[in-house]
Amino acid sequence: ASQKDGVLSRLKERFRYIFVDEYQDINKGQYQLVRLLAGDGKNLCVIGDPDQSIYGFRGADNHYFKRFEQDYPDTEKIVFKRNYRSTETILEASFQLITGKYGTFSSNQLPETGRDREISSTRFPATGRDVTVSVHQLPATGKEESILLTRAPETGREEKNPAKTKIYSGIQGEQHIHILEAASEESQAVMIGKTIERLVGGISMFSMDAGKADSALNDEYSFSDVAVLYRTKKQSEVLSRVFEKAGIPFQTADRKNIFLQKGIKELISSLRIIIDRGTFYDQEVLSRYSKKFMMLPLTEIKQKSTAEILKQLIDHLAIDKIISKSNKSIETRELLVKEAEKYPDPAVFYEHIAMKKDIDTVEHQAEKVSLMTMHAAKGLEFKVVFIAGCMDGLIPFFNKCENIDEERRLFYVAMTRAEERLYLCHAKKRIVYGKTVAAKRSPFLDAIEENLKHYSRSEFKKAEKKDCGQQLDLFGKI
Repeated sequence: ASQKDGVLSRLKERFRYIFVDEYQDINKGQYQLVRLLAGDGKNLCVIGDPDQSIYGFRGADNHYFKRFEQDYPDTEKIVFKRNYRSTETILEASFQLITGKYGTFSSNQLPETGRDREISSTRFPATGRDVTVSVHQLPATGKEESILLTRAPETGREEKNPAKTKIYSGIQGEQHIHILEAASEESQAVMIGKTIERLVGGISMFSMDAGKADSALNDEYSFSDVAVLYRTKKQSEVLSRVFEKAGIPFQTADRKNIFLQKGIKELISSLRIIIDRGTFYDQEVLSRYSKKFMMLPLTEIKQKSTAEILKQLIDHLAIDKIISKSNKSIETRELLVKEAEKYPDPAVFYEHIAMKKDIDTVEHQAEKVSLMTMHAAKGLEFKVVFIAGCMDGLIPFFNKCENIDEERRLFYVAMTRAEERLYLCHAKKRIVYGKTVAAKRSPFLDAIEENLKHYSRSEFKKAEKKDCGQQLDLFGKI
């Protein structure tokens, strides 16, 4: 025990000030570690938002955030009420979702907009003190989080079942969020694609003539302004297929699938063998190229930098021939070679790519629509957001979800990624285990009052044959 106490004392002396970001996402082990290091908490500051706790499947528990004031009675709580990202309409809809409260506009007007919206300073019943939010505003990051600082206020009593603090932005914009209803998952993808085409002013040179570009839009968006979010990675397949056919540039946040692309997996397996981390799986992947690989001077190659190794492998194994028909694989190869320049040691480079998360595979400056799961989108923001698959069984996931509150928080996070335009999309039918079944729209959509919603419905039909002299619709009939 004395030895453990000595270790703890040395660590507490070394880390005298503790700051924890995303405190709502900590698990039991992390909570216990913070408790040990922080001691009485006088030098502890945490930041987080319990409404954005979405990692319960990893062991995260937002109850640790909620009990912070019990753990540290001398806590000062600072609540940030201003959002720097989303329009008032999106914030109102997301607030109604997370609270289940309709009709929350009041007679107090936002100075920037003139729209009716309830605003009040945050006065804590336990202290009777107003928090001056302007002094502590976050920079223009769009984050809207609560901060708990351990200083000594007049009292540390915890408010039971406190009302959720309403967030405001003062940003004017569309007065509605859009509800897109399609006949099937494929027609949903087509509908999203056509809407994106309209928002960007048309994909082809014929768009204006064909009346696809919407001249009523005040702002024209670029592909990088748009994200399509979904609950499961499986949903990206139909979206990718439709977008690729329509010529919409896109990127998918999926680390696993990227490194399993034909030609890329051979490159990664070769690298693993060279750095002595190869497995039977790698040998199986390279079985077709075993003779070529055995001819490589491995002793000589191991002395080279990562970039040199990759280039030699690409040439020796004729990787370019393998990936010649896949634009995605070509892009991944170029990205790997570029990344290799930063990590001369091949072992360090491999650790770098092995630790990548799904979102790390997205190029944020690329002129492409981003496809990703709602979990991967946390912390990001886009001018236009589509949430695909707003059907019961997907959102919330399965009808009898064990943690419906976390599913609601996940949908809240997805909605609040949008800055200007938000589209919630659902289909009348979807495929489950290979069978087409009727689908009901997500009950979460009913949590938003009708006055905030604008509906668009479409029936997908097969493209009709047209004369060769006419320009064909990229998406067929809709």
